[in-house]
Amino acid sequence: MPPTIRAEARLVLALFLATAAGGCGAAGRGGTAGQGDTGTPREHPRQDCAPAALPVVLPAAAAVVDSAALLADLAGDDGWRRPGSYAVLSLTFDGGVALFPIVVRTDLTPLGKQAPEEALARLVRLHTLAQARGDSTWGARLRLDGGATLSLAIARQEICRPRAVGTANGSVSVGRTTVPIVIADRPLNFTMGQQPVQSPIELRVLVESDGSVASVEALLPRRAGVDALRRAVEETASAVRFYPALRDGVPERAWARLYAMVGTVR
Repeated sequence: MPPTIRAEARLVLALFLATAAGGCGAAGRGGTAGQGDTGTPREHPRQDCAPAALPVVLPAAAAVVDSAALLADLAGDDGWRRPGSYAVLSLTFDGGVALFPIVVRTDLTPLGKQAPEEALARLVRLHTLAQARGDSTWGARLRLDGGATLSLAIARQEICRPRAVGTANGSVSVGRTTVPIVIADRPLNFTMGQQPVQSPIELRVLVESDGSVASVEALLPRRAGVDALRRAVEETASAVRFYPALRDGVPERAWARLYAMVGTVR
């Protein structure tokens, strides 16, 4: 490789300014390993799950639902008088508007033609209180315990972050040289050929509820000379499939992080 081209390649890979004479451009992209584009990937046992951060201060149950009215309606149902009967529901508010509750767990037995989960969700929705409007999406879990005395408790929802399914492979051309790109959900410590991989490029990725990528932003400096590298990295990352984020088991849109490893030219 001529010295000029070699120098330009190293500059691009180090994320510095590449000279106009060398030029660089996207040289294609490989597919992801794993599930591909056939439907929404299911929950992965290694997804990172934790109690929801929002709301910062968990409200009392009486601030989320009309507790007195809800418990009064449930008291008239024979199924709730059985000791040990319980249900856990997930309530989500988007811009202050309550979405339809999701029954997370219950031991209720069917009563009549209507499924107990559906009947309970409709009843809780009826008694859900309006919340102050805001830009954030937040929610809470309600636990209803039956028996001689009905009780209502509140807890945080569980949020599972998106998780990438496999990796994606692409490349970027620098002068006459094609440089490999690998996209993964964590920085990888390995070599390509016999050369070390450059410091990984961090990417901010918006993942849809079906596990597809809605948008990608490579966290690179906005400079002339690295635009082709940015495009190649973002294009490669857009092929990655995800196990989507889950809010109490329900898929939702969320942000994720990916990393691009760009191979060193020999």
